Amino acid sequence: MDMTMTTLPMADKFFIHSEMDVLRVRKKGEAMACSMGFNEIERAEIEIAIGEMASNIVKYARSAGELHLIPSDQRGLVCLKVISKNMPVIPAHQEDLEQYLQDGFSSSGSLGIGLSGIRRVMDEFDSTVEESGVIVITAIKYKRHLSEHRIRYSVMSFPKRGEHLSGDAFYIKSLPSSFFWGVVDALGHGPGANITALKALNIIENNYSKSLLWIINHCHEALRTERGAAICLGRIDFISSAVEYISIGNIETRIYSGGSLHHLHSVNGTVGALLPKVDSVVEPYIKGSCIVSFTDGISSNFDLERGQLAQSPQEMAYYIINTFRRDYDDTTVMVAK
Repeated sequence: MDMTMTTLPMADKFFIHSEMDVLRVRKKGEAMACSMGFNEIERAEIEIAIGEMASNIVKYARSAGELHLIPSDQRGLVCLKVISKNMPVIPAHQEDLEQYLQDGFSSSGSLGIGLSGIRRVMDEFDSTVEESGVIVITAIKYKRHLSEHRIRYSVMSFPKRGEHLSGDAFYIKSLPSSFFWGVVDALGHGPGANITALKALNIIENNYSKSLLWIINHCHEALRTERGAAICLGRIDFISSAVEYISIGNIETRIYSGGSLHHLHSVNGTVGALLPKVDSVVEPYIKGSCIVSFTDGISSNFDLERGQLAQSPQEMAYYIINTFRRDYDDTTVMVAK
């Protein structure tokens, strides 16, 4: 049944005091997701996220917290939004909150996988600290089978020949309403470059829903003690038919559309060392366009002809990396269409 044509269930708010409240809200959330037409896997992921968010209220709130379940027809796509509000013992500021969202961090002696795990099972995630000190966590799950798979993509990444660790890294987040990609090329290669790339990747993965400029600035601060990197970020919004991007350094991005080729502009600089004044650029997105991003481990002396553009992203990525890969550097290519 297409829930966009029917009445969505009413939003509900729960006050969380104890583990019994956690069980109650998990059961309610699973039932609500079922009534909205989410499939079994999606319902399980929603229930897990609700349980983790409610459990964190019980663990860390000075007093009772709130958890809201909000069914929504957001931008034409049915979704369930889960919002938790609580008064934390820690942290007191947004900057402090970031470390609590990383894998392996815990202030209670647990495994520390709760909040970071929510990012993975839900489609959108955001965390803020209000001026009053209230932590607000928002997680959204879309009913995927309502929308087409708008983007097909392939990424191929290899370290410099003869080495095992790469200074290149990439991140992809494909959602019903948007497609996000990020490519990192740390200066040099080998273990040191790998550490730098993973540090940037961690920030990108944990903050992909924030503005591209915010992500770049936070990568810059995090890499000040590292060797620096080139970083390219992009986000396609299918609702507004726009592509937003920001690129610092020598990562090249091309858009093939309607027989024409457009090179996305990259600003000279190094994230973590020399970051010029920059902002993201927004351009129209034409459905069916092919986007290719690649690091300088691939020679830019190539083009994709009409026949090649008709191939799958996997075939195109394989062709590019096997034909134009340079042996003396790490190599990454991302193809999305």
